[in-house]
Amino acid sequence: MSLKQRVNKPIKKNIDLIIESIKTPTAKFSFNNDSFDFFVYEFCPEHTEENSKKIFAFRRTKKFKSFNKGFIGHLIEGHFKKLENENLLGTDGIVDVIVYGENIAILQHVAFERIFHISNEFYENAKKVLSNKKFNKKIANFNQLKNDALKNGNYVKRLSKLGDSNVPTLFIEDLEATKKVVDSFNLGLSIKDDKIEYNDETQLGNFISLMQDAYYKTLIGNQNGVDERR
Repeated sequence: MSLKQRVNKPIKKNIDLIIESIKTPTAKFSFNNDSFDFFVYEFCPEHTEENSKKIFAFRRTKKFKSFNKGFIGHLIEGHFKKLENENLLGTDGIVDVIVYGENIAILQHVAFERIFHISNEFYENAKKVLSNKKFNKKIANFNQLKNDALKNGNYVKRLSKLGDSNVPTLFIEDLEATKKVVDSFNLGLSIKDDKIEYNDETQLGNFISLMQDAYYKTLIGNQNGVDERR
């Protein structure tokens, strides 16, 4: 994922819910430095209420000791006039996500996913990919594979990237070609009776890589490889 990109509609909806809630914050009278999941910096041109013109910087943290200390001062006509040093909030210069209009800069992927509950979107997308009826017809014990995959966050994320493409089912549409890959890479998968068998979770990574069409052979060096970025 690039540093700057437009986000898809489901993720944008999650972001908008949080940004809209900033307009009417709920008062919390027992606030302390470990009673939150993240905080937000809001930057905006003077006298504007339009979120599209504002910049929101998010920092994911559950316990931030720097909130115990800090200082605040006033600049008047370019001169520092006043310093307070009690009952203040402080922070460092680190942020995880920056939202500006329809764009988002993701500096820390894990923080981004947790702040906006993106794991829910990954899960739903992965379920959609695995709902293809071709899998049940060509993979023995596919329901067990599906259950195992949806319990693993890393595999859920990999599956979610496949979206609506036809890539996930390519390997079961040509089992002869798949058998060559299985043998070349020593994947230890069994293909018989026009089906590829799934036995247990130790095979799950290989099946996900097959769905991603991640196995390849280089054109010049004729070397086998696995594209882990797919």
